[in-house]
Parts: sequence; C-alpha cells; structure tokens
Amino acid sequence: MSEEVIKARSGKYGRVNIVVPWAVKQSMLSWLEKSGLKKSEFFKTALMMGTVQLSEQLGIKDNRTVILAILRNSPTAGDEDGLLAHWSVTNSEKSENPPYCNTGVQFTRIKFMKTIVSIDTLYLHVKYPKSDIYDFYNREVTDVDPRILKEGYVSGDLVIKNGANGYKLSVWKHDARAYLTDQVDEKCGDGKGMGIWMQFGPMFLIHHVNELHQGVKEFLSEIGVNKDYPITISRLDLAVDCLGLNIQDQNPNKWKEGWVGRSKVSKVFFNSRTGVLETICVGSRKSPIFLRIYDKVAECIEKGNFIYWVDVWDEFDGPVTRIEWEVKPKRGAFQEDLKNFDKFNGFTIRELMNYLLDWGRLCVPNPSDSNRNRWEEDQLWLELRANLEEWLDGVEWPSTRFGKEFKGISEAYLKSVSGTISGAMARLNPKNPNLISMMEGLDDAGENLEKINKIAKLKAERIKRL
Repeated sequence: MSEEVIKARSGKYGRVNIVVPWAVKQSMLSWLEKSGLKKSEFFKTALMMGTVQLSEQLGIKDNRTVILAILRNSPTAGDEDGLLAHWSVTNSEKSENPPYCNTGVQFTRIKFMKTIVSIDTLYLHVKYPKSDIYDFYNREVTDVDPRILKEGYVSGDLVIKNGANGYKLSVWKHDARAYLTDQVDEKCGDGKGMGIWMQFGPMFLIHHVNELHQGVKEFLSEIGVNKDYPITISRLDLAVDCLGLNIQDQNPNKWKEGWVGRSKVSKVFFNSRTGVLETICVGSRKSPIFLRIYDKVAECIEKGNFIYWVDVWDEFDGPVTRIEWEVKPKRGAFQEDLKNFDKFNGFTIRELMNYLLDWGRLCVPNPSDSNRNRWEEDQLWLELRANLEEWLDGVEWPSTRFGKEFKGISEAYLKSVSGTISGAMARLNPKNPNLISMMEGLDDAGENLEKINKIAKLKAERIKRL
C-alpha cells in the first residue's frame, strides 16, 4: 500500500492497491458499467461504503462520520435523471392537489424525532389485453443465455430479466419494472388474462412525487404501451421514517402488551450476531394490512443504498426507525380511490394514514381497565401523530369509513333514533316530557342547538363521501 500523498484542488488523497478474486473483479466491472459512474469514482465509493458497513458490523465508530461526509459530497450516478436528486424538506404552500409524499414539508421535531413520509412501494395491475409487448421483448432475448437473463440483459435504456409470479419476463428501468406474459385476455378470454403487473420502488416514487400518474404513463409508453387501459392498485407500502428514533431502545414486550388494534404483534426479529432488536411485525402478510417497525439504517447498509437515503433524510446519518404499513386494497373494503389508480391522489393517501394510525395503536397498558380501547396512547404514538399533523393538513375522516359502506336510513335506525329521543325527553323532564323541555335541558348542559347543528353538518359531509 503506497503512502504517497496526492494533492488536488479538492483536497489530499491516498492510493490503495488491492487484489481480489478474478470472478469478483469481473462482477465489479459489470456493476461499474451499469452504474454510469466513472471508474475511479465507482471504486472509491464502493471501498468507502464497504468500510462503513464493516465498521458497523465490528462496532467501530472512529472516523465513520468523516467517511460519510466525504461520501455525501461525492458525485452520484443518475443525478441528470433526478433519481438521486436532493429531496427538499422546507415549508411549502398548501395545494389543492397535495403531493403523495411529504416532499416540501418540514415537520417540527418533538422530543426525539422528525418524520418523513413516503410511498415506499407501489404495485399496479394494468388490464392490458394483448400479447404484443411480451412478444416484442421475448424476441429480444430468444437467443440470450439464461444465466445472463437472470442477471439482466441490457436493451437500450431498459434491462430485460426473468419474470416472477407466473409472468415470464420483466422489463426494468432503475427500480421501476413491468412483468409481462402472453397469458392475456385475447388468448384466455375477457377478464381471464394476467395483463401487465408493475412494481415501483422508492427512487421512482420519490422522483415522481408530484406527478405520479404522469410518471407511470411515461414508463408504460417507454415499454410500448401507448394507449390508456384500466389500472388498479394491488398493493402500496406507506412508510414513516422516524429520524432520531432508535429501534434498539424499544421493548418488544411493551409492544406486545400495549398494542391495541385489529391485529396483534406477530413476530419480533433480533440480529443473529449482535442480538439487538431489528424488526417488530404486526399482523400477517396475507391480511389487508401488515405493519413492520424496523431499523431502516441496518436495511440500507445491507442493501448498499445507505448514501441515497442519507440524502433523502436531508443529510441525517443517525438512527432511523421506519414504521411501514403494507396495504392491499383489493383484500379489504377500501374506498374506490384506493383501488382505482386513476382516482388515486394526495388526499387518498392522507385519509389512509389517518385510518392506519387508528387501525392499531401503541398504548400504555391499564390493568384496571379491561377495555383496551380506552387505554391512553404511548408517548411514541402521540409524538408520531403530532409529527404527522401538518402533513395530514386537516384531513380527519373517521376510521370507520374504511371497511364500512353507508347503507342509507333503515327502519331499525329510525326506531333507534326514536328511542333515543323519547329516552332523553323522559330523563331531562320526567314530570312533563316533551321536545321543548328536552332542548332546554340540553342547552343547560352545554349541548346547545348551535353546537348540535355544527356537528350535524360535519357528519353530513362525511356521509356524502361514504
């Protein structure tokens, strides 16, 4: 290893010469070609990122922040496309069409954390009836070695790979991908075909945060779909990154005992080497909603995209715990704008967040109260709500909206109303029960007509949306 100091305008540098197995070198050169980086920049970044990951595993923190600072100031591939562009978090003006994520919103730090909201994953199904798109890409790779197709065959700006879940091929551009098959409506019959299945990852979703529909349309056009077809949402992952919250400080038993909701804490995972807590799961992946609370930094280091997320987190490089709900609209009784992609919008995602915060809550167990729904929320959950309040921007539709349908006014409902009114008349004026004395009694108790009318108008607006 040379001790020569190389001086440049940007600072001092040192040379490192290493020998790696031939197969490793060939793989690295292949990754270099796909990365779009210059050779020196690629290997310099790879070495420093590897050093940071190794130091984490060995528990060494000396000079780690120095390396991270250098990495953050290094040029990054893809900036010209905006995929790795800085995700600004400064105050924004309110909009009639709020964005899907919280780009442009700075949340007040309450005690220990700042929160960043994003859609981490989005699965869409396109009711595409023809096999021409699949046929085109299948011809492209007819003579390609299966081993190459497994890793990815470059075709222009796209990469063709093997398929999954019954789809024979997939076409990728960064973390946007389309799964293709010849088992479509024109072959199998109307409504029996598999169409096109699409998956979009966080880079695509963050980049197109304010123009998601346009971004999806452009990707479809790029793979060859130039007309509009029905698109439904089969899954979306709504994530809240809690900056400064360390999952290692959480007590799994506290979550098990204090979780109040439709599902229970189902699994807890610890790091096999260090024994520290990494993930808490609530519910089942087969259910309409599945919740994970996990160490996002550990995941980023494992996947090798830590530097990207540091940029998303506005240069924050401390502990980050992610609270992530995996939602499958087709499996639950969700409203139409959470199933039909054409109707999906920023308000949809905010209403969903309000529902999820009530779907399950971390509470403080109260042994003297058997009704868990009356338990007070844990400080963590209270702070999570407070941090999200500005982003939610007044969207406060009740949790009961999801999973229920307004059935109109039934005979049973009218009998219930009649019974409630007659009971109130009898209680408030037993000597001479009547409507006037009932209203006077309500007024004396602070429930005046003005207040009742105000609440009625709010409920009427909610009923209109059901």
